[in-house]
Amino acid sequence: MKLNKNFKISRTWSFNAKVSKVFDDHVKQSIPLYKEFHSQISKIAEFYCKDESLIYDLGCSTGNFICEISNIKRNNLSIVGIDNSKKMIDICKKKTNKIKKNKITLICDDMFKINFKKCDLVICCLVLPFFSRGRQELLIKKIYKSLNNHGAAIILNKSISKFPHFENIFNQLYSDFKLRKGISSRDVLKKAQSLRSVHTLNTTDDDLFFLKKIGFKKTDIFFKYLNFTGFIVEK
Repeated sequence: MKLNKNFKISRTWSFNAKVSKVFDDHVKQSIPLYKEFHSQISKIAEFYCKDESLIYDLGCSTGNFICEISNIKRNNLSIVGIDNSKKMIDICKKKTNKIKKNKITLICDDMFKINFKKCDLVICCLVLPFFSRGRQELLIKKIYKSLNNHGAAIILNKSISKFPHFENIFNQLYSDFKLRKGISSRDVLKKAQSLRSVHTLNTTDDDLFFLKKIGFKKTDIFFKYLNFTGFIVEK
């Protein structure tokens, strides 16, 4: 699958209207095992969601997670998707309009400005890297406070290795992956350059330490591939 010819990478990365249009194709080309970790997250959700549970999807983008989670064997779930991109929300609405078994609420706003209600599950997929370390801490605290006792957060993060040699290996293998998916070497480089002033990455050890510091007593990794790490944390 070739990168959509209409997909243009700007000097500074943003989820604008052009990115939103081709987002689904782009993430499949850019994120290894994209479908697999979607499936794993929905399976994990079944352990934390009861009938009528409230779930938050932070940075819901075009609604892929919402559609996946709506397939779990629970009734009358309330799923709240939040994204600050109006175009993403518009696409998400079209995808989720046919879902009748659950209540889907989509909010186009800054997630830091929204008061979260008590919930059983929060999904935060590749959102944290786009915030500074201080903002990451604020968001994790907000998630922690919103969860019911024994509620969980599923966090997919992009991280760096604490060993420079491994980081070099991971980066090269990740570039190889994108090239195999049809992204040109020029676009691989442009994407990396566009994220320079946007991404804040930490080591996996630092992330685990940070989550425990916030208050999560139970933390573990359910997914790890190169620089992509999936955390499950429980209150």
